[in-house]
Amino acid sequence: MFKSIFITASQGDEGQNFEHIMRVIFLSRFSALTIIVTSGANFDRYLHPGTKTVRSPFSGKLGLIFYSTYWLFKHRKYLDDAILVCEPTVTGVVGFIAKHFANIKWIVDVWDIPIRHIKSPDTVNGLAEFRIALTRRVMRLVYKTADLFIVGIKTNFQFEFYRIPERKILAWQTTIWLPEQSMDASDNEFSPFNVLCMKSLHSHECGLDILLRAFSIFKAQAPDSRLWIIGKIREDAESSIKQFAAVEDVEYFGFLEHKQLMNMIRRANVCVIPWRNEVDNAQLYPTKVMEYMTEGKVVLAAKVAGISEMIVDGEDGILHRAGDADDLAGKLFTLYKDKELRKRLSDNARKYHPRFDTIRKHEEIFNALKRLVNDDSATDLTGIRPLNLPSK
Repeated sequence: MFKSIFITASQGDEGQNFEHIMRVIFLSRFSALTIIVTSGANFDRYLHPGTKTVRSPFSGKLGLIFYSTYWLFKHRKYLDDAILVCEPTVTGVVGFIAKHFANIKWIVDVWDIPIRHIKSPDTVNGLAEFRIALTRRVMRLVYKTADLFIVGIKTNFQFEFYRIPERKILAWQTTIWLPEQSMDASDNEFSPFNVLCMKSLHSHECGLDILLRAFSIFKAQAPDSRLWIIGKIREDAESSIKQFAAVEDVEYFGFLEHKQLMNMIRRANVCVIPWRNEVDNAQLYPTKVMEYMTEGKVVLAAKVAGISEMIVDGEDGILHRAGDADDLAGKLFTLYKDKELRKRLSDNARKYHPRFDTIRKHEEIFNALKRLVNDDSATDLTGIRPLNLPSK
């Protein structure tokens, strides 16, 4: 069993970063893991008994960087052939520094865009733009010394900026625990006709205004329909949907616990992802697509790059033109009136997809990690069981 160190500024119980948490779950059970976190973080629910947790006495990412570097230097004699895993943020600087005084292998776990460049209302000023651009250039230099990048986003968009050699990239789509049993197709029809849209945080790019415009058109043809919008709504998205306040049978639920969310997904006739074709969206493989499909739900999603690799249009889901409310409304109505189409899409969606299986994918990851430290032991992760995780 190889030694691993996992450094993260995440809080652990925030209901975000599913892939990040999955890495913690598997490393704590199939390696000798030490996790280094900020003082307020709590990963206990995900850790195997005996996993060592080291807490930085300082707050924030900068404090975590300083304390992690100190801890690794202090214990450097015991770190030969250890695997150091960092998240795709400035905390990766720790890996760069540690490789200069310890015999470790440094892994960057790219579950999201490194140093994300979000043009939201609170980061649109020139100073913030300069800071982000500078940080990205510094990290491009820092990343040259990393040994492996586990990449769960499309590599030909913003990730290209970092100029990582292909031999250092283990690329894959994000994954989920595959359910042991799917609901019967006969249980997939509900009245009224329920349309569901879920995101932990809806930004303008997520297209709620497009969905509401489409639903207002669709509602005129399908009076027995209702729309459920689940998740927090960011200020920029909130301002864009005010004009649709009068649309009937639209319910907003805010944040829901995983069990509540899954109950609503199971009661939905169609699950919609109405994203705009923005770079931040196009390069992602949304976890929700996999959760909807493995539950046998009919998925109607925007035709953007990442989603288009997950859904075969007309076979196990439907794609609509991104940003086009009329096209979205028309395809909603097609699904509404064609029960046989819904059944066929549902049956095909719930078929086993090995690329969605988190156990299979983590076997690939562990084989890659073991090769880095010349560990030729067999990798068998089949004994692990799903946990009740928060949903992204």
